[in-house]
Amino acid sequence: MEAHSLCRYSGSTPPGWRWVPGMSLGLAFGIATMAAFALSPVFYGLGARGIGAVKANAIRAIASLPTAYATYVVVEGEVLPAMGFGGFLWSFVLAVIGNVAGDTLFIHATKLVGPSTALAIGNTYALFTVAVSAALLGERVGRTSRRASPQS
Repeated sequence: MEAHSLCRYSGSTPPGWRWVPGMSLGLAFGIATMAAFALSPVFYGLGARGIGAVKANAIRAIASLPTAYATYVVVEGEVLPAMGFGGFLWSFVLAVIGNVAGDTLFIHATKLVGPSTALAIGNTYALFTVAVSAALLGERVGRTSRRASPQS
């Protein structure tokens, strides 16, 4: 597949295809994300050797919090995000479900079956997300769905 076939359509006819600078950055970010997600389970497996999954996840959280917070301050230019109580409540629920339960269980899985198997099984979460989004948020699944996203 040629590179230009991966970029955003910017004209009214096929000859109007051109490389959009934002698309280059988006593709680079996508590749970097893929690399980070590919390496994380391997590092989970290496880092959790000889210690429990709960301790490994706690160490990961302690190490990542200052970095994530510093990135937020630099990028957003704010000390604290402006959000109401509901936003903080959902953030807490997300942290407990994703960062505590999900990551701890994933580290357990990498120790028991290895990073490649744990990741292959764990990445089926996308299908679960579709089902839960349809059930709880009323999203229609498929190309005909035009429901507005929370960002729009």
